[in-house]
Amino acid sequence: MSNILTLNAGSSSLKFGLYRLNSATMAADTAQAEPVMVLHGQVDGINTKPRLIIHRGTDRTETSLSKTAPEDTLSCVLDALSDDLNGADIAAVGHRIVHGGADIDGPMRLTPELMSKLKTYIPLAPLHQPANLAGVEMAQKIFPNAAQVGCFDTAFHRNHP
Repeated sequence: MSNILTLNAGSSSLKFGLYRLNSATMAADTAQAEPVMVLHGQVDGINTKPRLIIHRGTDRTETSLSKTAPEDTLSCVLDALSDDLNGADIAAVGHRIVHGGADIDGPMRLTPELMSKLKTYIPLAPLHQPANLAGVEMAQKIFPNAAQVGCFDTAFHRNHP
């Protein structure tokens, strides 16, 4: 069984969601198939007093974490989710990224070339872009075989007046 992990890496928080792709989803037309949400949560206070909050259906758990470096946050989350993953792989990781520039009008696979281009937009979103890209780099190290896909705020707002 495969999973999709979604990440919204910020300067002081990491929001995440875990979605299961069951065999019925995998066999169905992917344009209409919907992954099933397993859980969602966040780590708040990454640079101060980090705490992990996980919502599994109607259940909510909160755990204080020892102060961790921002680059270790995703590993802490995955440790907490080990029972939920139960050995299943992460097929893809979706990342919220603030700035995709004028040319990106939808979700895109994050290639090394695109990552280099996205780094040039740091001056346009200095509070968000570095943290967003750091989240991508963390996930690439932990899940080297998973598809890494960026979803861009600039693409979402592209056609708004």
